Amino acid sequence: MVSTVEKASGYTESDRLTYSFYTDEEIKNTPRISNNYYFTWQHQDGGKPEISSIVFSNTDNEVALKEYLVTLGYHHVESSQFGERWESERGPNPAFYLWKKSQLNQVGLSKTRQ
Repeated sequence: MVSTVEKASGYTESDRLTYSFYTDEEIKNTPRISNNYYFTWQHQDGGKPEISSIVFSNTDNEVALKEYLVTLGYHHVESSQFGERWESERGPNPAFYLWKKSQLNQVGLSKTRQ
């Protein structure tokens, strides 16, 4: 099932088993900034790192996502070509990445965990 989830182009809440098993709770509770969204999940090599994401289409407004991260106790620490990295006072793990693909009119929020 893991390889199916990782190779898929995303899944929705209607994919109940996949959604409930693979989607991080804080990603599940992310404010919906568009009616057009899907989830992704990836397992990375080494130390069991995981990435759980929500991707919104037809929007470029990430303000509500930034406010959500602040309510969770996270703050912006750096920006790179991959987007903004957000960490909590407890340390760098887990971390969130907030990113925007203007050319695709997409905004995404990813949580990485090791």
